[in-house]
Parts: sequence; structure tokens; C-alpha cells
Amino acid sequence: MSPIAHLIGSWLLGAATMNQRRDRCLVTFAGVLPDADGLGILVDAAQSMATGQDFIPVNYERFHHLWLHGGPGALAISAALACFSAHRFRVLLGGWVAVHLHLFCDWIGSRGPAIDDLWAIAYGEPLFRHPVWAWTGQWQLNGWENSCVFISLLALALGFTRVHGISFMEVFGSRADAAFSRAIQHWGRPRPDAETPKHPFARGCSSPELHRRRKWNTGALHGTGHPLPPVSRTEALMSCRFGVDRADASGLSPTRRSE
Repeated sequence: MSPIAHLIGSWLLGAATMNQRRDRCLVTFAGVLPDADGLGILVDAAQSMATGQDFIPVNYERFHHLWLHGGPGALAISAALACFSAHRFRVLLGGWVAVHLHLFCDWIGSRGPAIDDLWAIAYGEPLFRHPVWAWTGQWQLNGWENSCVFISLLALALGFTRVHGISFMEVFGSRADAAFSRAIQHWGRPRPDAETPKHPFARGCSSPELHRRRKWNTGALHGTGHPLPPVSRTEALMSCRFGVDRADASGLSPTRRSE
């Protein structure tokens, strides 16, 4: 499966079993690090560019799925990452499970284009040649089965983020996690002030009632009328939304109401 699918699946495992962010990240790293034995492809690419020869992934095919895709690699990865945690035994166990989850996903979904291009798991490598496990029904790496698994893992991760407020983005930093989690939690939900604006002019509306009372009170200061009480929130909103005020609805003008 793809490294992103491994990352999300390992993070879900860590999020379900670990309370601290560091421990969750360590378990997530444990589920991704087995693919580090495929970095030989960078050496192959560099050699191809330097010599001008055709690209042949010699180092990739020699070491990938051998050095870290087995029991010894699982123990080495989980033990190394547990040294960075205060809960070492818990992270050791969680990392060991995450690596084996990675191996299981590769065992069922890493077939090449040909029907017989199976990718076996040499569980004893690099120390022992046996046992070697292969499944004849292995999914193609870019097949629809792997796509369905990835979509399911992503949906579970987003649902977990919406409920608990943490996401797999925390492996990239707390700020990225906070921004992503906030966006997921607020997505599809109306803002608290979406129905009723805090101010009658919050959405650019104009209240005839409010303008009329301001003009009338200004005239009252110069002796041309009596002051009116300030407009209420309900009257301003009604005037803003429907274009009428209480005086117009009752058939009274401000002058007659003041009398």
C-alpha cells in the first residue's frame, strides 16, 4: 500500500492506544519506517543521472522488503523509537504492532502489474531466509481494493478528528494539527452568528426605523420635537429584514407617537 495509507493507519492505531502526542507520533513513525529500506532507489537515480545510463533500480530491488520488512526489523524499529518515550514499554508494544500492520498491508496489497508479480514477506530477513510468506490473491498496488482501504482509513481519521480534535497532521507539528483539526471540526457547521447578526448593519442592511429615530432625536435637541426611545434590537432587525418598522405597521408616525 502507499506510504500515506500506512501513515494514516498507524496514526489511528496510536490515537486509539496512546494519550500523549509524542507517543502517537512514535507509533506512527513505526508504521512508516519499514519503507525506509526502499531508499536505495535514490542511489539508483543518482547513479543513473551521473553516468547517463538507463535507470535500473538495483539497490531498490535488492534491499526493499528485506532489511526492515521482517521480525528483526520490527523489533529494531520499535525498540529504537521506544527510547524517545517516557512510556517505553507501551510504545515498544505499539510500535511492534504498527510494523506488523504495515507488513500485513504489504502482504495483501503489493502485487505488481502481472498476475504472478507477487511481493512476498521474508519475515526472517535480514538474519534468516525463512519463513517467506506470499499470497496468491494479492491485490495490485494501484488496484481498486487499495483505493477503498485508503478512503476508509481517511474517513475514519477525519471522523476521529471531528470528535476528538486531533489529527494525523500532528506528526508534522502541533500548529499544522491545530489548523487542520479546527478546519475539520468547523466544516459543514454553521457559525454561531450565522442566523442573527450581532449588529443590524452586520450584513450591509439599512434600518429605516433606526435612521428615522436618529433624525427625530437630532431635531429634538434643537427644540423641534420630543426625543424618542432608542430602537430595540428586535425592531432594528425587523426593519432591516422586512423594510418596515413598528410605527409603519401601526399606521402611526413618529410625531403622533410622541404626542
